[in-house]
Order: sequence, then structure tokens, then C-alpha cells
Amino acid sequence: GNRAMFTSSANTILSPPATCVGMSHYNEAAIALMKRHNLKDKGLCVSQKTYLEKTLLITDTPHAIRLFIGDENGPCIVGVALIRSEVTFTTGTLSEKEPPLTFTLEPDSPIIERIEMQSCTWLEGGNRVEKKISYLHLLSRSDSVVFGQVHTPGFDGKQSIYSEVEIATGNLCISGIGYFVNRPVSLQIVDLGVEVNYCKDSCVLDAIRNTVYYGHEMVGVNLIRTRAPEVEFLDSISTEDDAVWGNMLTCMNAVDKSSPSYGELLPNVVNSLERSLNGDVHTIHSILRMDRFLTYIIQEKKTI
Repeated sequence: GNRAMFTSSANTILSPPATCVGMSHYNEAAIALMKRHNLKDKGLCVSQKTYLEKTLLITDTPHAIRLFIGDENGPCIVGVALIRSEVTFTTGTLSEKEPPLTFTLEPDSPIIERIEMQSCTWLEGGNRVEKKISYLHLLSRSDSVVFGQVHTPGFDGKQSIYSEVEIATGNLCISGIGYFVNRPVSLQIVDLGVEVNYCKDSCVLDAIRNTVYYGHEMVGVNLIRTRAPEVEFLDSISTEDDAVWGNMLTCMNAVDKSSPSYGELLPNVVNSLERSLNGDVHTIHSILRMDRFLTYIIQEKKTI
């Protein structure tokens, strides 16, 4: 459905199941929602061309994250503030009708150990649907914050569809935030891949600086709009340098032709990596981040 929306104009109605030719754009929960509101013969649409209207890549690790809460057919996160020293960078709507939630990180080791998130797609009016984060749990060694509550995945019998709860654990940094109608709806996560319990604080900070935030020294964001189709679908990632996507295809082909295993991945793409190493430092960092993403795909035995 997302791909069909992106190639059409905003407010395009996806073909309803009754008239759809070929693959249906709707899952069982969406069909149940349409049936409940007499929309099965009409279909659903969204106000934007994709759910990810924009992607913001964070440029340095925050020491605190403040979540602003609003009401969009129930509580949801409407804005985020990234705080580091005396610098505060804000995105979204900074509503304080509800007290904001603040999640603090240790400056010498600003990593997140666990992230849980659930999103909600709801019928806003007529046959138009919108999306929001309805539950978020952030956990570090020194702090924990919980917004919202977990709902049973699927159609709630009224006007909302809840996703499965997404869970990430490890030594995590938030490297990007995806927005829909100025609301945060997705997070891009990087796992440092270092054993922090046996690593000096400087080692952790170096890993964060060099492989996550491109060597920037001030918290902020870079707006990414150039590759909307690629960052929209499934488990894709967003990068600061579009040159990485050509290498992405090369790496994917290498994985497809190997057993696959992580040991065989790098030798199969060594030429591609060498070309990147002769180029822009942003592309080098993007390749390294992408390589970890592919490793995750292999470990989880996902289909390519």
C-alpha cells in the first residue's frame, strides 16, 4: 500500500478489496476497520503521499530526550526535544497541556539498553487514516520512561489498528526520527556493537561519534527528503549520502550469492567498500552502518 501511495498523488484512495486487481493493499485488520465503518467498497486514503513525510537524522548524541504529549484520537507523542549541555533542539509540536516526559542518559555512556514501541493507525474522518506512536518505553542503565500503554495488536473494534510491539535491545543510539504530519511515528536505531561493560567510556563515545553521528559536535538534525521510496518500506534505513544506495545493492547481491554468513559478506563486497573508502567520509560511515544492518538481516534469517 505504501508503494502505491508514493507513486500516486496525496489523498489517493487505495483500491478496495472488492475491486482490487492483483495484490490487495489491505491486511485483515484494515479490512475489519473498513467493514465496521461501511468502507469496504470505498477503500482508505492518507493525507500525505507516504507515512514518512520527512526523516530527520540526528547529528550528535543527546544527554536527555523530552517527549511532548498531545491528543490525536487518544494520547500520542506530538514532539521531541533533544537536549545536550545548554543546547536544546526541538521537532514537532511542543504541547505542554500534558506534562512532558524526560528521559536522561549518562554523558559518558549515553546509550539506550532497550526500546519498545507500538504505533497506531486510526480512522480520522471519512475514509482517511493517520498514524501515531501510542506506546514508547525507553530504558538505560540510569533511567526509564514509559509513555502510553500496550494494546492488543490488530483492529480494536472501533476505529484504530495497533501494530505489533517493536522491541530493540543492545547498546542503542537513536540516529533518526521519521515524521508524519509533523508527528514522530518511527525511530531509526543503531546498535554500537561494542561490549560497553568491558569498554572505557572514551571507547563508547568514540564508537558513537565515529559510526553513528558522522563526527558532528552539536546536537541537531539534518532533513532527509531525497530518497523517500527507499526509506519508506519495511526495514530500510536513511543516510546522509545517497551514494550509499548503489553500494547497498552490491552488498545485497553479495549476500544473495553467499551462503550467506557474515564472514563471506565483506570479501564479496571488498571492491565496493574500497571505492567508498576513496570517497566522502559520510559514505564510508553509511557503508559501515549498512553493513551492520545486513548482518542483522542475516542473523534473523530474513528474506532478501
